[in-house]
Amino acid sequence: VERMSHADEERLGDNKALLEELEAALPPLLLRIPPHPLVALHGLQELHHTVSSCLTRLRCADLDSLPVRNHKPKHTSYDAFRPSGILKANWLQKHTLEVPTAVATLVQWAAGSDGMGVEEVSAVVEAARSACAERAHGIRVVVVFVVIGTVPQDVDDRLVAVRRKLDLDPKTSALLLPGTPGTLLTTVERLQGVLLEAALEQHAHKAARARQVAELLTRGPQSELIVRQAYKNAFHAQFARDKQASIRNYMGAYNELWDFTTAAGSQHPLTKGRHVEVKSVAELINYTICRLLLQCHNVRDARLQLRRHCTLYKGLRGRDEVLFLHHAWVARQHFAFAQLTIEMAS
Repeated sequence: VERMSHADEERLGDNKALLEELEAALPPLLLRIPPHPLVALHGLQELHHTVSSCLTRLRCADLDSLPVRNHKPKHTSYDAFRPSGILKANWLQKHTLEVPTAVATLVQWAAGSDGMGVEEVSAVVEAARSACAERAHGIRVVVVFVVIGTVPQDVDDRLVAVRRKLDLDPKTSALLLPGTPGTLLTTVERLQGVLLEAALEQHAHKAARARQVAELLTRGPQSELIVRQAYKNAFHAQFARDKQASIRNYMGAYNELWDFTTAAGSQHPLTKGRHVEVKSVAELINYTICRLLLQCHNVRDARLQLRRHCTLYKGLRGRDEVLFLHHAWVARQHFAFAQLTIEMAS
């Protein structure tokens, strides 16, 4: 999405701050990022590039490069809570590129020695868990035993023994043999399965929480928050890679947004700023629905969704002095859909 010219910004006047906030909440570049869970790597940094290049179904980052966050307590009641917008600023950025869903802690393990380095491994694992606690709650730490030196024939049995001493289960540990490309790929593929399971469980938990919160809300005064929770549920549920279920979830969020828009329009006029915000969120959800439909080779339904989308929101034009924004928005919907069809064809 191109930025507006200086003349257009002057015409907007007081809306400039609002548009900057919307751009932070709905960064267009994030919409094109494939929905791969974010996992973090910790320890033995010299192996990060090699490991991350093999984890093709995950998005990887160095744990130390991710921001440390101040955790806010969860709401115990939503009766008096009123959100300042449909989506929080930087929410997509946070859950796409900043908050990991699992952490792989790489530790050297002399599998051929009798001592097996249990104490050293335990210290590294505790350090990783402390680093995770500074970034998000409930992140599963997967201990990756990187074998150094000679690989004994009974390495799997020795790994079981170490797991017992460290009180680890197979869901929180994996083996990495970096000796040859063949053994490396085999063990990294197993690691990817462990990390993917942990990541999907984390996203499923967040989706379930969004649904639980939505059930506590009341339509009318809390409709805006219902839309937010519906979008959160759709976003987190999509990582399960069930495209049909993802389409249903995003369609539910889209319908909730339209119900909120029409209810707000009947109760009090939408201000110029709310026109821009509502249509920006609608654009985000519609783009995702059309992309999923085209990925399922359902061109007909994707075209119908685009037509319905433009028809529903053609009346939210805003004030006459910023009518050019509405025309730009309509053009952008068709342009984005054309780009999606070209990508599908290629």
